[in-house]
Amino acid sequence: MHLVACRPASGERFVSVIAPRRPLAPSTAEHLVLSPAELYGGESVDAALARWHTFLRPTDLLCVWGSFTIWLLRDVGDDEHATFDLRDAATRELRGRPGGIEGAAARLADGAVPVAWTRGRAGARIAALAAIAMTLAG
Repeated sequence: MHLVACRPASGERFVSVIAPRRPLAPSTAEHLVLSPAELYGGESVDAALARWHTFLRPTDLLCVWGSFTIWLLRDVGDDEHATFDLRDAATRELRGRPGGIEGAAARLADGAVPVAWTRGRAGARIAALAAIAMTLAG
């Protein structure tokens, strides 16, 4: 799992590659655009969650794209935090299906593509998610 987060207004960022607890499908590393060595060499769930909880503030609203990330966090024992589904908000703003995160970010920003600030697929996605959040916050 590659857990990334940011506070777009302040620029604070969180990055963790979490070592898998079970064997991964052969295509997982390719899908995440990380090497198998990066994945298997990641930090433990406990270490990642400790850093995650240090990063989080009690008033943070976790902006997500759908429920998958929240489901994964719950699966590893993360506490519940208030969430806001940016996919639903983008659907309303675009008056229809937003498509993927990167496509929705480009549509909301008149074709501008946010620049990834960390490696892997999550890098492109968190940059797009932050761009969507800032656009919708107006």
